[in-house]
Amino acid sequence: MKNLKKLFGAALALALALVPAVPSFAESENTPPQVGGSFGGLHPNLDFYGVKPCRITASTTAVLCKSGEGFLDAVCPSGGVSPQYSLGIDSGIAGTRSVTNSDTTVITPMVFSIIDTAVLNGASKCYTAKTDAGGPIKFVNGLVGVQSAATGTTLLYWHYSSGLNP
Repeated sequence: MKNLKKLFGAALALALALVPAVPSFAESENTPPQVGGSFGGLHPNLDFYGVKPCRITASTTAVLCKSGEGFLDAVCPSGGVSPQYSLGIDSGIAGTRSVTNSDTTVITPMVFSIIDTAVLNGASKCYTAKTDAGGPIKFVNGLVGVQSAATGTTLLYWHYSSGLNP
């Protein structure tokens, strides 16, 4: 019986040694993109990971992006004709989108759009609060977005003041 066990063990070891490698269907190593962002070479969209966008398209009417409190992370205009600009505003009255209120506060500078041409192809310049203002900008009554002309688009990125993701 001992010899049979030894013979079986030797045959098993020999069979495993001669069997070709089992093909693996596991994912290969991922390669980071060549264009680096501010997160150590990762995709630049991670700058706004976990924030909510508010889009203003073809309008000069003030748009209420979020009523109540929160933090503004960025204002990104694109397209349009120079010198079109976008603004982030803290509404003077909770839940209103009017920019004619006397208590309305401008919380960003004028963020000028880069002209949409065949060369630039609608590129944008963002006012990013983290780098341009030292951190997110708090609004207390409501975040309002405004464009100076209806020929472009503006994205305002914000997040809740409670720390929750939108």
